[in-house]
Amino acid sequence: LFEADERYGSTCHYMDEGIDSGPIVDVRYFAIHPADDVASVLERTYDYMLCQFYDVVQRVAEGVRPEPLPVSWGRAATRKRDMDQLR
Repeated sequence: LFEADERYGSTCHYMDEGIDSGPIVDVRYFAIHPADDVASVLERTYDYMLCQFYDVVQRVAEGVRPEPLPVSWGRAATRKRDMDQLR
């Protein structure tokens, strides 16, 4: 919202030592509407994230190993410098 993006979403990725820094294996985007506030975007993010988690886990259970997507498919919603300040 602060960056006036027209869409937001959730990512699923392999874990590594960092925060949200492993290779992304799935991205789910949704539109941000002019009337949205932070709470409404977060609520939709959780809905997308739960469906995404179920879908990825289901694929793994079926024996399909998720392949990392090209880096251009997603970016961290919170910048690394912001996360470093929170530490």
